[in-house]
Amino acid sequence: MIVNGYEIKINAALRYANLRYADLPGANLHRADLHGANLHGAKLHGANLYGADLYGADLTCADLTGANLRGADLSGVYLSCADMYRANLHGADLHGADLRYANLRYANLRGADLRGANLGSITYLGCALRLFGACQDAANWIDAQPNHSDLAALRAAAPQGFRNWLDQEKLTTWGLMARLMRFC
Repeated sequence: MIVNGYEIKINAALRYANLRYADLPGANLHRADLHGANLHGAKLHGANLYGADLYGADLTCADLTGANLRGADLSGVYLSCADMYRANLHGADLHGADLRYANLRYANLRGADLRGANLGSITYLGCALRLFGACQDAANWIDAQPNHSDLAALRAAAPQGFRNWLDQEKLTTWGLMARLMRFC
């Protein structure tokens, strides 16, 4: 498939490509080099971006619903307002990514690196819960803690990403449970 003069295929060399608003649903870009590419507003729902290099790419407002981004390098990527509903981000590198206002509902973020990522707004709750694989896993983990009603003890036992979120949101135990109920 040719889009904007670029060949869309497995292992494609698309470094700094201008694919702004490109229509690429279901595209197979397995291990593609999209380093610094402009994919602002691109339609990539159901796309296979497994192991792709998207370092520094602009995916602002992109549609990545159901996309496979497993093991992808998304460090420094602009994903603000992107729709990643049910996207697979297992093991993805999101270090320093801008995820403000992104929709990560039901996204798989197990093993993803979110260090330094901008997770502004309530989006980070979805990220924190997805780090557990599912809301039920998060609720089970909380219940399994010896002092699950003591937020300080819960924070001390939490994985780092969840601990950072707890610190940012300054939640009470009841506030945490209310958020869990709202998003699960």
